[in-house]
Amino acid sequence: PRGHPGAGGGAPGEAPSLAVKLVQILPMLLFFLVFMLFSMGYDDHAPPFSLEHNPAAGYVRKRLTKEHKVPYYVTASFVNTYARDPAALYNLESTVYQSYVSGLNRKCQFEQREKQAMQKRATLYYSGKAQQDMLDKASKYPTKSCDELQTLLARQG
Repeated sequence: PRGHPGAGGGAPGEAPSLAVKLVQILPMLLFFLVFMLFSMGYDDHAPPFSLEHNPAAGYVRKRLTKEHKVPYYVTASFVNTYARDPAALYNLESTVYQSYVSGLNRKCQFEQREKQAMQKRATLYYSGKAQQDMLDKASKYPTKSCDELQTLLARQG
């Protein structure tokens, strides 16, 4: 049985009506609309600090946390929001410190994995003097983030 014309149930080979096409793309349109609405307000809620100097995002003023001397960057509006409120500044600097330590920890883990991989490659693929040279190179592989993390945690405790 044939459907009514325009109801989308036309004969095979007939193009679906405009209404059917709209109903089919409606979920995508709604998703896109909701996404756009939420993303418009995102810039208003940018983080108050960055651990990296980032002029394009406005993080140009360098500061150091009071307690641990961890460097971070803020925008021009920082003074209005945090500098006049010691409790808010303390909480922000605690977050800066936690973020900094977390980043160092991730980098340190990467450095340690890389060092271990170098040692493993040396023992698996080399022998004799070449193996010893590769093991020496692995032992000298710098772990700057691990060193910095150790120094920072030693100062804390």
